[in-house]
Amino acid sequence: MSEGELGPRRAAGRGARALVAAARPVVLVLLGLPSFLGACAQAPRREEPEAGASGAATSSSAASELVPAAAPSSRPLVESIDLAGDVAEAIAPGDYVLAVGDVVRVVVVGQPDLSGELPVPPNGAIELPVVGGLTLLGRTAQDVSQEILTRLQDASFLVDAQISVTVTKLAPRQVFVVEGVERPEAYNIPAGATLHLTQVIALAGGLSKGADPSQVTILRRPPNQKPQLLRVDLRAILDQERMDADPRLEPDDTVIVRDMKQGEEQVFVTGRVRTPGAYRFSSREGLTFLQSIVLAGGLDKYAKPGGAALLRRTDGGRKTIHVDLERILGGELELDVALSAGDVVFVPESFF
Repeated sequence: MSEGELGPRRAAGRGARALVAAARPVVLVLLGLPSFLGACAQAPRREEPEAGASGAATSSSAASELVPAAAPSSRPLVESIDLAGDVAEAIAPGDYVLAVGDVVRVVVVGQPDLSGELPVPPNGAIELPVVGGLTLLGRTAQDVSQEILTRLQDASFLVDAQISVTVTKLAPRQVFVVEGVERPEAYNIPAGATLHLTQVIALAGGLSKGADPSQVTILRRPPNQKPQLLRVDLRAILDQERMDADPRLEPDDTVIVRDMKQGEEQVFVTGRVRTPGAYRFSSREGLTFLQSIVLAGGLDKYAKPGGAALLRRTDGGRKTIHVDLERILGGELELDVALSAGDVVFVPESFF
């Protein structure tokens, strides 16, 4: 490909990079920040300690229904998990790596038999005279060039070889967003540019109404490596303004934002609280009786915390479990109780 033909491609690449860079300052707007912050207010932060509940006051018949409110363990903003079971650090991607369908131009000065344009085949490897089998998939052009030089020198084929390996055509690159956004579908990574998690969510119309940004999963299939799951706490990244931790997506990544459907995964707070209603519940993060009261704006002035109760549906029907909220508020946090999906938290009215 001539220099004149490459000029427009480079200009297009610079334009694509500019578009992606320009998108980042408006990501929070496209994510729907008001509703997003509302969702954040309705779920406990992972970093905040939660009290246990090993000694919650209950009726004797329902004592076995209570589950201690375990303190959550902190976790990194991005956690990379090998699907074989090993835990590894998430490594930031380096230079551009070759993928199936890319076309590279190999030039060995003075050796036309070793030069030419070669597509990266599905198996990722090519054959060159003298050089032999050469893996392209998952490597940078610089790595490939250095290996060709080393092999030619080892074979004493050329004393002072001049070699260049350049990418002349990029295969289409896509990431897939399958849940938790307004428009789940495949999205292209612009040629010569990068695409981050917040950007693809913005392209997908923002988070859906039931999405939980603290529970984002990226399924990654690195070339010639085992697949990995990256657990991402997007809510913490945005809350802490840690855009440096915003994961850069790779071709064929699959993004899943957990979507808690309407009517599912909720607890209900009623009685003498400031904002009674249904509140989102995450079994992974957990929620306690006291925390649900806080989410509901706290007690109003007519509340009777000593008469609070938990209504829980079981296989044998709905049971009422007394929870002494007055003692919990007095500092006996070990009496706090872990909630389950569908629980009803009730605070009665004091008539005196």
